[in-house]
Amino acid sequence: MPSHDVMPNMELYQPVQVEDALALADRLADRGWLVGGGQDTYGWLKDRAKDADALIDLSAIESLRGVRETAGGIEIGALTTITEVATNSIIQDKFSLLSQAAGVVASPQIRNIGTLGGNVSQDVRCWYYRRGLSCYRAGGNLCYADTPQGMNRDHSLFKLVAALLLSHQILRLL
Repeated sequence: MPSHDVMPNMELYQPVQVEDALALADRLADRGWLVGGGQDTYGWLKDRAKDADALIDLSAIESLRGVRETAGGIEIGALTTITEVATNSIIQDKFSLLSQAAGVVASPQIRNIGTLGGNVSQDVRCWYYRRGLSCYRAGGNLCYADTPQGMNRDHSLFKLVAALLLSHQILRLL
């Protein structure tokens, strides 16, 4: 799939209230795409691997940012950056494992602009899947990354069991 130099044409909505964003998402349905930071989104759209008639940019909704203490723990807004999660004093004091994990995930550049919501909802980073091959993840019966010739240097596929165990332990601590 070739990469393109320009983004396809689409409408852009920039609500400032959660209620407005939800109304737009409801009205546009599958034709709309919710965007926080856009690191994952813009690559999909630029490469024409996915398409949307409209983007709903959530970045101006301040209520989706930050860390707040609640009666049962904390609430982290979907637009809170990974760096903010790593450096927030509440998280460091009460959920230090989460703070430590956020401080080492990805690169500093990505942590500085990547949001918690985006990292939770991003699509698979495998370049075989992203290039439209009929791979296992896309419903086929072969994982091209899991072959002797597969380019899988940046994949976490082969440490999956350890990662799942660690994730389970982290969630139990929270």
